[in-house]
This record gives sequence, C-alpha cells and structure tokens, in this order.
Amino acid sequence: MQNRKPHRQKAPQTGHSIFGTILFSLLAVLAVEILLLTFAAHATRLGPQLNQNAEDILAMQVDNRSRYLQSIFHDAQELTSLSDTINGLTQQLLDEGEISLSTLDSSSDAAYPLLEAAAPELISTHYITLRVTHIMGESASEVGLAEDMTTTVLEQQRIEHERDYDTLTGLYRRRAFDRACDALFQQPEKLGCAALLMMDLDNLKQINDTYGHDWGDQYIRQTGQCFAANTPANTICSRLSGDEFLIFFYGYQDQAQLRAQLELLSAALQRSVSILPNGKQLHISISGGIAWYPTDGHDLLTLKKYADFAMYQVKHSHKGRMCDFDIGSYHQEAYAAQTQQDFERLLQEELVTYHFQPICSARSGRIAAYEALMRVDLPTLHSPAQVMQLAHETGRLYEIERITVFHSSAIFQRMQAQGLFQSDALLFINSIANVSLTVEDVEEYAQRYPELLKRLVVEITEQEDLDRACLERKRNVPGFSGSFALDDYGSGYSNELNLLELSPRYIKIDISIVRGIDTDRDKQQIVSNIVAYAHARSMQLIAEGIETEAQLRTVIGLGVDLLQGYYLSRPAAVPAPIAPAAQAVIDQLEHQRFNPLGL
Repeated sequence: MQNRKPHRQKAPQTGHSIFGTILFSLLAVLAVEILLLTFAAHATRLGPQLNQNAEDILAMQVDNRSRYLQSIFHDAQELTSLSDTINGLTQQLLDEGEISLSTLDSSSDAAYPLLEAAAPELISTHYITLRVTHIMGESASEVGLAEDMTTTVLEQQRIEHERDYDTLTGLYRRRAFDRACDALFQQPEKLGCAALLMMDLDNLKQINDTYGHDWGDQYIRQTGQCFAANTPANTICSRLSGDEFLIFFYGYQDQAQLRAQLELLSAALQRSVSILPNGKQLHISISGGIAWYPTDGHDLLTLKKYADFAMYQVKHSHKGRMCDFDIGSYHQEAYAAQTQQDFERLLQEELVTYHFQPICSARSGRIAAYEALMRVDLPTLHSPAQVMQLAHETGRLYEIERITVFHSSAIFQRMQAQGLFQSDALLFINSIANVSLTVEDVEEYAQRYPELLKRLVVEITEQEDLDRACLERKRNVPGFSGSFALDDYGSGYSNELNLLELSPRYIKIDISIVRGIDTDRDKQQIVSNIVAYAHARSMQLIAEGIETEAQLRTVIGLGVDLLQGYYLSRPAAVPAPIAPAAQAVIDQLEHQRFNPLGL
C-alpha cells in the first residue's frame, strides 16, 4: 500500500475550543470480513476515553467490541457525523486493502494520532499510522500525515515473539505463561476442574556430561515437541528454564476426566524415543508434581508452590513419576523448614536468654551458686532440647557452646553488679563434653570476665562422651578455677569411667534418682554410696530436682551438700530467694543435727 496525502478541508465551526472541535474516528476491520465502524464526537467527551481504551478495544472479541462501541454513542447522528477529511482518507486506505484501525495516545496537545492499519493475518499487509493536526488561524484546517510503519511493526512483532516463546522448544516462556494463566484466572468459569503440572527432566546432566550439550538440547527439544503434540487446545505449556516445564490443563468436568488426559500424555512421553550416538534408545523421563484447582488452591501462585513441592517429593523418592500434592506432607516439610530457619536465626542473631536457678547449702539454706539455663522462644523452637538436637544434626555445637558461655556470663555479671545475685555465688554453666572454645575465644572471655573465671563451674552434660583433649583445654584455661560438675549422675548417661576421667568438684545426682527417694530404699542406698565416695575425695554432692518436703528431708539426711529444685526456688530471670517452707525444713534438720536430743 502506498501512502496517500489527504486533502485539506476547513474544519466545522462549532464555537468550542480546539479540544471541542476536533473529531475522532476509530475503524475496525476483523480478519477477512471488513467491519467499518466510524464515529465522531467532541474530544472533550470521547477523546480521553478512546485513547485510554485503544488497546483494550483491539483485544476484544468481535461481538464484545461492537457492544462496547455502541455503548459509547447515544444516537445515529453521532455515528454518521464524520469529518469529510477523515472519511476521504480512510476510504482511500480501505480501497487499497483490508485494514483495522485503532486510536493511539496523543503525542502533544495539538497532534492526535488516530489510525493504525493492522492485519497480521495478511502477508502483504502494510501498517500505516495517520496523524491529524488541527491548525488554528484565519481559516482553521486539519493536516494529516500518513506514515508506513510496516518495518517497525514487524520488527516489534519479532521481538515480542522472542520474548514470549522459547527458541529451543517453541513453548511459552515463564512470563508469557504467567500472563496467559492470569487471564484465565480472571474468568474462573472457564477453568472448571484444572491442574498445574510442574515437571523436571530426569538425567539431563548425565546426557550433557556423556554426549555433550547438543544432545542435551535435543533431549529438551524432544520433550517440548512431545508436550505440544500431545496436549489438547485447553492447555498452556511452558519451558521455565533449563530442564523445568509447566503445563496447565483447564476446562475439565472433574479430576477423572483430566487424569485420563494426563495418562495419555505420560504414555506419549514413554513412546518418544531418540537414538543416542552409542546406539542406545533415549526415552523421555520426567518427575512431576500435580496441584489441583480448586482443590489445592485458587490462584496460580499457590498452585505453583504446591506443584513444586510435589515434584520435589518425587525427585527425592522415586524419579520418573507424576504425583499429586499432599497437604499433610507439605505441612510437615514446611514446619521442618521453618524450624531450620528459626535455628539459623537463633545462631546468627543469638536469640537466646538465660534463666538462673539457685543452688543452696544443705546446712544453712544460703545460696551458694546459680545454674544458667538456656531459654528460647521462636515460632518453632521452644526448648533447649530442640536447639541441642538441631545443633547435633547440623554440626553447630560449637556455636551453641560459645553463645552459652558468653551470654550467660554477661547476664550473670550484670545481675551481680545490680545486687540481684549473691556477690560471692558461683556460676554453673552447662558445657558440651566434646566441644571446647578456641584460643581466641578463651582470650576474649578472660578479658571480659577475669573475676568471674575464678568462680566459674563448668557443668559437663553427660549426653556426650567425654573428649580428653577438650577436657584438658577447658581445665587449663588461665585464671579458671578448674572446678567441674558432672551432671545427671545416675541417669544412664553418666558412668563411673566418666567420673574417674573428669574428677569433678561437684557431682549432681539426677532427678530420676531423687524422685521418689523418700520411699525407695534402693535409691537411698545409691545416694549413700555416692556420698561416701565423693566425701572421701573432697567432692560435693548436689541433689537436683527436689520437688517435695519429703525428698528434701531424705537427701539432707543422706548427707548431700547442696540442694536444687522447684521446692526451693524455680528458675527465673531474677530467681526468688529460697522458699520459706524449704528454709524452715533446713533450719529444723540443722538444729537436730547439732541437738539430737532436742535440747
């Protein structure tokens, strides 16, 4: 089509401003049938509306577009009131061939691009833009400029095609897939029963490594062609990246009908064969996860997340299958992932605090020491046991050891400075048996807490075997009191070998021995034996987990040196003094010890 120069005609005088005198027209011709809709109206009323909705108008179906245009105008007068200038030019364009016309955004207040010729279905189509300018003066007139935009439009179409379609498979790229699906989700009546299938090609790395990337590309291309040839019209296919694919099936009556289509696709994949350079056959093998609409989710993002999870489950169990999303497994996996994230945050931000439980003299009830006990409060982490388990599983025990030593010491020293703790009290810190601080960390601790080192008791947890090298490094820290406590003795973790190896200053009798000791003679005998052994070696016995008056009376009577438990004082950020009832028992028993006749 050649560009033609439109003739000029004096604009009609209506007494309105420039915006009120310029007439607009929009013509639309669809496919082979020419549909010419012409209309004119004052720019102040219709111009902005048409400019704003131009792209939407062209994207409409024929019936929808007609109804929309008819809704803009109110009478036939507006439809037929067309400027002779525009009418003459558009007739010339129509005489040259089939065209469709749309409004374009104005480039300035006085220049209104009105028409764009477009018929992509015709090979010989030219794309023409007409710009009409209203010229003010003694004799107002309109000047039009028609420009052939064919080369520019075709280049733009090429760029858009490369943007939207994968060059290797011809399938949609990710963003084009998302746009197509988003448009569908705006019309839920079209979705019916739908499913999102996310797939990962199995063995692509092996093929690339063995036969080269050209064969890997052939494997990907073969898969894409199989998808395109064996999916119905109501399907959207995409290659996400690398070896990942997405297929969205929609418009089915129920899952059974859709599953039949999935089975057909699976069979087609199994039949698809390539011959490798070594003569072996290469069958397509995929691992896929399926998320159902509306059963599993009502939006594309949720379906993607669930289909991806289902695919992950398949790839880490039995490859080469398609499996449905399972909400139970997802919640379990999600909770585990959240727990791991919380644990990482705990280590990085040191999100722990410490409560302290008094350890009292069995003779006077005076607080002799405090045990630092870890406390954690994160969405999925609530107990020190959880933290220790994750530390074991992930090899992060050192970080827990360091946090415990430094944090608990900092809090304890601050409390003592504020007069909230006994000034001469010892600090019991739980330490992991086979972990010791580095030389750098030991030096830093000594600089920060030189006085506290003299009153520090390292309490070895018996859930780990003792490491002699770690033990010696802890024992030989400069300025350290050298005092160790063997925790949980009698619980099953501790044994006589560890007792001999550690040679502790304190032995803590486990709560399992203390519980019920007032009525159990065997437990009483065990404690008597430990007391005899410890006192002969200048060791002191701590009975932990005392919860009743009867237990308190029994362990004092058996000769333990120190007391710890809820009956005396519970752990707290600032623990309370020994309970009056417990103090009264201690005072009574001490009085009886010095006055056996009650004098």
